[in-house]
Amino acid sequence: MRVVDLDMERPADWVVRMLPAAALRGAGMAGEAARLVRRPPVTGCALAGRGGLERHRKVLANTIEAVAANARMCGPGMEAWRPSWQIEAQVYAEIGSACMDLAFQVEHMLLAGGRDDGQLAIRLVHMAFALGGFRGAGSVAAEVRRSYHELFDALVLEGRGRLMSA
Repeated sequence: MRVVDLDMERPADWVVRMLPAAALRGAGMAGEAARLVRRPPVTGCALAGRGGLERHRKVLANTIEAVAANARMCGPGMEAWRPSWQIEAQVYAEIGSACMDLAFQVEHMLLAGGRDDGQLAIRLVHMAFALGGFRGAGSVAAEVRRSYHELFDALVLEGRGRLMSA
């Protein structure tokens, strides 16, 4: 089964707020995750208007700095992050292609509108994933997959998408 005819407002909110929050929870950074979740949801007006996601962008950028500082405190070797393509490949494999494909689709939609919020959110997921590997294998992937399934449950139940056999 797959969900089609998506209303992109909820997936955009998921990428900007809930996806990085889930990754942060999995990496043991519940405070930073809660800060993202407390932000107002992304709305259609915010997606359509100029600067509508600016408040989210600032929080994402500050959270990236917090994750980087946390990584430096974790000890030797964390300063030397693995190459981004290695982390991206591992994230894609462990979290799952369907989940990350949606994240990249929303990232590209936002980029087409002149917004880099999706890029920041995915970068944050990659950083949390790298940090989470030192905290417990699979914890970030499990949290992100759970968040992804909650998104699709909500989309189908709210009528913002429909199920179609694969």
